Amino acid sequence: AWIVLLISFAVFVLLAVAIPLAVSYSLENVTTRLDAALDPSQGTLLLYTPAAVEPIAITALRKEIPEGSTIEAAGNSTQATLRLINDEKAEEVQGSVQIYGDTVLTVDNMRRPLFEMSSAPFRVQLTLQQGQMRIFTNTGLARPLAVEIDTPHGVILLETGSYQIVVTPDQTDVIASNGSATLKKGPDGMLVVTDGLRAWMTNSSMSDTPEPASQNLVRNGNFTEPVLNSWSSY
Repeated sequence: AWIVLLISFAVFVLLAVAIPLAVSYSLENVTTRLDAALDPSQGTLLLYTPAAVEPIAITALRKEIPEGSTIEAAGNSTQATLRLINDEKAEEVQGSVQIYGDTVLTVDNMRRPLFEMSSAPFRVQLTLQQGQMRIFTNTGLARPLAVEIDTPHGVILLETGSYQIVVTPDQTDVIASNGSATLKKGPDGMLVVTDGLRAWMTNSSMSDTPEPASQNLVRNGNFTEPVLNSWSSY
């Protein structure tokens, strides 16, 4: 009888602690899925949805882009806008992605808290396999937005702002027009890029420090080396 009483009391104490903790955790962390919207502005895009066997050609606005979908912008002239979370309460779009030609982008995860009382942000996770995109993130009045972008060379975490990301087979380039982007590579590699700066990652390394976003595209444009090493005289 004592064993039964002690076990019953232990179970009561366990439930008295576990149930409120479980309810609190659920109110704060349980999420629900959201759909993005894809709006082609030039050319035809291919949409690979999780349930589809064949790609879908997108030539007009499509409002339901579910998690797990891959968007392929074939051709140099193809462009489109991927609208992220639409915060109906604040009557604004929380973020958008401008997709350019020869780009492959996957919408891995796009969630909002299930309960309004939660303080958790909207969360978006994208994978840029190749190509170029410009992403705008906006913190709404009701809830902030956390964006994570995976590339073949590392992970990029974005705060509110505007960023340009380019992925080639050799490296990932990140330019912060405004805002703050954190580049993460492995357990120890981390670099913060702020307004007007850029950085890069490869399979084996990353920038030591951010550099100015502007780049000199003219070889030996400052004429610090002998002219004949880079220029042809005629």
